[in-house]
Amino acid sequence: METLRGSGGKPSLRQIEAAAAAGGGERLPASTISDLLSGRRLPTQEVLIRLVQVLHGFADAQKAGRREVIPAGRNEDRVQRWKDEWIRLDRLHAADRRASRTESATAPRSSRVRLSLPPGGAGLPELDAARDELHDFRKEITERRRKASIELSAAFERHLAVEADIVRLRREKAQDLQEKITALEDLRAELGRRITHLRQELQELQEDQLEIAEEENELFTRQVELQFAWARSEERDRLALAAAVANERVRHRAELDLVKQRLAAADELITRLRATGAP
Repeated sequence: METLRGSGGKPSLRQIEAAAAAGGGERLPASTISDLLSGRRLPTQEVLIRLVQVLHGFADAQKAGRREVIPAGRNEDRVQRWKDEWIRLDRLHAADRRASRTESATAPRSSRVRLSLPPGGAGLPELDAARDELHDFRKEITERRRKASIELSAAFERHLAVEADIVRLRREKAQDLQEKITALEDLRAELGRRITHLRQELQELQEDQLEIAEEENELFTRQVELQFAWARSEERDRLALAAAVANERVRHRAELDLVKQRLAAADELITRLRATGAP
């Protein structure tokens, strides 16, 4: 993927996002593009295909020497190859999930996505770009929290329904229903593990949201401080220039007065010389 990006002049995340939006296809937020290029997660098929189309568009524009980026066609062979590869990887992931279904339900998250703030000497453009990325990341986390909350609510309802079925079947005390009871108990245990996992994920997402809010506040404060510093510098320069102009005027006025005095003295001397009849 990075090789394909490099063939198009290595466009920035913002340039890729803008080109995808201009084409009218699947929206590609900068944070999603960053996760995909870094390999942090497997994207959806639509996101992958759209990114491949846009990157091929950059590569075509680079070869043709034009500025306009036209995404590659969805049915082109060079795009279809990526789709086939996605299907293959998705099947492998599905097999892994089935093989480790019980373990993955209780395993804590091994890593959480973090966005690093610009260094202390960063200027306003870098801070603006960082705030945009934080904004996109916060929207993504909000959507993940919403989906996790819905899934948690559904798991709770399913858990309660299974519990009710177990109680009902136990009351019947029917020997031939023992297998059903055992299966339902296993399902109840699995749902319990899933609920625990979703609770942990919701807690971590909430912590991510709080951290992003703090980082946004810090970026805003730094922007305001830079703007005030720039305004103070401009005011100092303006006052210094005004003082220099005033001093220059005073100096010119003094020189003019001195010239006038000398001219008056010369006129007076000429008048006296004429009065005495001096040649």
